[in-house]
Amino acid sequence: EVRDRRNEGMVLGNLGSLHMEQGRMEEARTHLQDALAVHREVGNRRNEGVVLGSLGILHLEQGRMEEAHTHLQDALAVHREVGNRHFEGYVLGRLARVHALQGALLLATTLLDRGETLAREVGDPTVIAELLSVRAEVAWRGGDPDAARDVLAEARSVETVGNAETAREIARVQALLDGTGS
Repeated sequence: EVRDRRNEGMVLGNLGSLHMEQGRMEEARTHLQDALAVHREVGNRRNEGVVLGSLGILHLEQGRMEEAHTHLQDALAVHREVGNRHFEGYVLGRLARVHALQGALLLATTLLDRGETLAREVGDPTVIAELLSVRAEVAWRGGDPDAARDVLAEARSVETVGNAETAREIARVQALLDGTGS
């Protein structure tokens, strides 16, 4: 109504994230794609990178690895361009998960190493815990459940002040270790 396209794009992105958290993936995709179009229209590269990452995660959660990889690579390029090191580290972790699911465990580990270095440099405990969770999954997929348990315990020990997404990620990996997840 007030023609504030920049904030409209941010609200659309938030709605997309909310729908994704509630499992309404088609609604999430629609809002995220609309947000992406607005951010590109107004030249908001930082939020364009965030939304590209969200679209990558949405595809990852739906098992569409090629689309996930494409969106996450695009997000990574934008975050590097604008110097958003926080999200760069986070996206590296999600890319690592894509590669781990495809059996490229060495590449996944390399991406996790880069992401963890960035997260520690910027002092972001939430991203550190997320990356450690993915590292635990990589260890599990590589046939080392003891290392996976140790790394997941380290992820739990990182203070993330009740971050729900991090708690879900840790629980997802714990389910893999317990044999109740996939």
